Amino acid sequence: KIHGTGTSRLAVTGVRQLCDSEFTVAGDRIVAGTYLMAVMAAEGNIVIQGIQPEHLMAAFSLTEKMGAELKRYNSSVEVSMRGRPDCVDVMTEPYPGFPTDLQSQLMAVMSSAKGTGRIKETIFEGRFGTVKELHKLGADIIIEGKRADIHGLYPLRGNRVTATDLRGGAALVVAGLACEGVTEIHECHHIERGYEDICRDLSSLGAAIRGME
Repeated sequence: KIHGTGTSRLAVTGVRQLCDSEFTVAGDRIVAGTYLMAVMAAEGNIVIQGIQPEHLMAAFSLTEKMGAELKRYNSSVEVSMRGRPDCVDVMTEPYPGFPTDLQSQLMAVMSSAKGTGRIKETIFEGRFGTVKELHKLGADIIIEGKRADIHGLYPLRGNRVTATDLRGGAALVVAGLACEGVTEIHECHHIERGYEDICRDLSSLGAAIRGME
């Protein structure tokens, strides 16, 4: 007996006995968002299944502004990206706003997009640590405090880079999809903390990606 769902306070009343139940856990919205960013960077068409689209409304709205075509269903979304995306201005916010855990991946997309955009990070400090690695791929990014100014360039250039954290590592994978040549990402154990098998998933979509021992 739990009351107050959707508010800032929950009241739990104990009972003598609990009964069994069945519950289906929704797909990870940040993993889904990462694959959404991947198709933005690589172009093409994918269907992301097993999600709750309402959990990604901010990301969907933003990517549509960038030029993606989305078809939403009850537990999936079809994404089509024809041509290079457009840069936009965005600010990270608590849910249901644009999530800070997709900020690095979005930066990777905008690095290979058209025009100039800006990302303002309002949730966590030190969220721009991946910029140094994106610079190695040819990205044109200038950091001013909590703001990143990005001038899109395509294609980026493949290079040897290092994942320094989970989402930054995923961003390097996304950026690698928009690179000319080979991108070699090291310290991938960071990425493996948040993605069951990102190489398997992206290679099944046609990406030339593989894990290395």
